[in-house]
Amino acid sequence: MASNLEKLTRIEAPLNAQLTVAESRELVDHDAPRTLALVDNGRIIGTVHSPLLVHAPGESKLLRLAEPIRVVLDVSTPLSEAARRMSAQQSQAAIITKEGKYLGVLSPNDFLGEVGRTFDPLTGLEFSDRLREWGQACLEDGQEITIIFIDLNDFGLYNKRYGHVVGDHVLQALAQVLKDHTPADAVLVRFGGDEFAIGLPSERARAEALAETLRGLQVTVEGVPEPVGYSVGLAGGRRVGRAAEHGAANVDDLINAASRDALARKRESKSKRPRSLHEALAAVMQRDDLGEGTIRDAVILDRGAEGQLVEVIVTRPNHPEPRIVRRPVKGDLMAALETALRDAIR
Repeated sequence: MASNLEKLTRIEAPLNAQLTVAESRELVDHDAPRTLALVDNGRIIGTVHSPLLVHAPGESKLLRLAEPIRVVLDVSTPLSEAARRMSAQQSQAAIITKEGKYLGVLSPNDFLGEVGRTFDPLTGLEFSDRLREWGQACLEDGQEITIIFIDLNDFGLYNKRYGHVVGDHVLQALAQVLKDHTPADAVLVRFGGDEFAIGLPSERARAEALAETLRGLQVTVEGVPEPVGYSVGLAGGRRVGRAAEHGAANVDDLINAASRDALARKRESKSKRPRSLHEALAAVMQRDDLGEGTIRDAVILDRGAEGQLVEVIVTRPNHPEPRIVRRPVKGDLMAALETALRDAIR
């Protein structure tokens, strides 16, 4: 009888790593994005995410696009253990074996129908129901609770600029930082698409100290030039001496209040002049008065004594080739980015 892991595994032949991208496009269904195994000389040597094949140079060999194998699982591995191991390794796919031989590939999305109801394989965190159950139990026991809400800033821009694989890495990196700083008596969950929440069984002062610590942390992801931005909100911790009535509704009210606080802080941050290229780019891309053009990429170049330059790569309507423009930052990143974009689309 097939195990749960075997039922979820996509059983398909691996691609030859010596194929070119152009050759592989004829073999892959691009309407169903997935992770594919690569074989070379009879050995599984890595994986590749199929959407990469759409944009990669056609003459490149798949071997050059290969992601290293971080997780190998036997089909007998319990689903929860498989999910935790993939999360711990920040792996986008696991190679599944049966009796020591290659069987297929499993990605975090393949878990959603099973463990995904309560557990997020991508980040290794439980979902929001866990926070609600915990909070209600605390209130019924007469404990004070405080909710900290964490919301990624401009998460969609990571997916747009760097691709969804990097977007997943951003979520995993923030989740790991939050795990490292969440106290043992607290509960950390992935609340939504780009949101996380922490529940603390304590009064407000302790939660405020933790929230302030989280705001001062730096989260970095390989391939992303700036630290990941996020907003931290807080609610609760002021129920001392009052009876716990309507526990479930009270917990939801606290979560909503913490979420609103995070949103208010995010808006306040956006109202200020952007401090990073990521923030500046997010602001510029929301404007409609800079002409017709699409920013493909933007980087900060350090020229030593000459100072910093911002480089933008822009595609324009009716122009087959992208245009590259560099302009000096001179202490005002937003102005430099706007100038570069205006000049690029002339």
